[in-house]
Amino acid sequence: MNVRNFSRLTARAALLAAVLMCARVQAAAPQLPASAIADDTYMVGTISVAKLDPASLDAAAKAVLGAQAAMVADGLAKYKAKYDEYAGSGAESVSFVLSGDPNQDKKPEPVVYVKLKAGTDHAAIEKKVREAEAKEGKPDEMDITHDGDFMILHKKGTELPKGGAAERARDFALMMGSAEKAVTLAFKPNDTIRTKMKQDLKPDASKPAWAQAMTPLLADSKWAVVDAQLGDAPMIGLTVEAADEAGAKGITDAVVQGGQQLKTQADQLKQGGPQFAGMSDALSSLSDALKPTQAGSKVSLNIDAKAVGPAVTNLLPFLMMGAGGGGGQPRGGPQ
Repeated sequence: MNVRNFSRLTARAALLAAVLMCARVQAAAPQLPASAIADDTYMVGTISVAKLDPASLDAAAKAVLGAQAAMVADGLAKYKAKYDEYAGSGAESVSFVLSGDPNQDKKPEPVVYVKLKAGTDHAAIEKKVREAEAKEGKPDEMDITHDGDFMILHKKGTELPKGGAAERARDFALMMGSAEKAVTLAFKPNDTIRTKMKQDLKPDASKPAWAQAMTPLLADSKWAVVDAQLGDAPMIGLTVEAADEAGAKGITDAVVQGGQQLKTQADQLKQGGPQFAGMSDALSSLSDALKPTQAGSKVSLNIDAKAVGPAVTNLLPFLMMGAGGGGGQPRGGPQ
């Protein structure tokens, strides 16, 4: 399963929807039409652009990357320009929903829901989005529809979710809580995805013992939530609801063992000489960050993004080339 392969069009749709939001908007749990969540919905994300403003992004980049923050300066500048263009347009929240089977050749496309304040001129905002498409030379790639106070953006020809799954919608709302971070992603596998996960996550003797122990526990887990906090003290949070308390303990122990292995590898690299110092620091910082906590059947991991800066700065040049360029308490959730 690969849920990361969003098309260029839908990634742009999400960005256009996100920057519609005014920086005065306060973070809140995503509000979606009843039709948005279907029985096969497996991921819901929400963005608080109040906390994803250019200043917060810039502060986070500098905190994590230090001097190498200059490598992402162009991307941040483009985001700021788009943000400034759309800020104050009247949107209250933005969410995206993924439904269907990501294991098929034709991957599911995200559907973006923009909640507009009552009385907002929908036609004016839609016109602005269409003008932005035209500037990029890709006009009319999106269908834009409206449902009450929601503007809905999705790839032309893509079916909207066959929604009305009230119980699953409730589960996603519980998983995401108040969605008070800059970005919150909730993943709850549907039956098709869980079957494929169990096939793909079978123990592999070529992998370390801790990974072999953890894979079946992850396949049986009920859901996972990832969130990110930006600004001067960026944090990344992960919460997994295991199948039961024993599964949560197994995941916790496996993560700790994985961290210990990274520490051992870091020490070995350090002995190899100064040319390996950067990678040694990177592995060591990752090891120090892997400190999970368990509460019943939940496992939480809160990572200080600044602390893993050495790992990011060592990997960033490779990531840039590949792209074609130069803690909180465990959250609630459904059982």
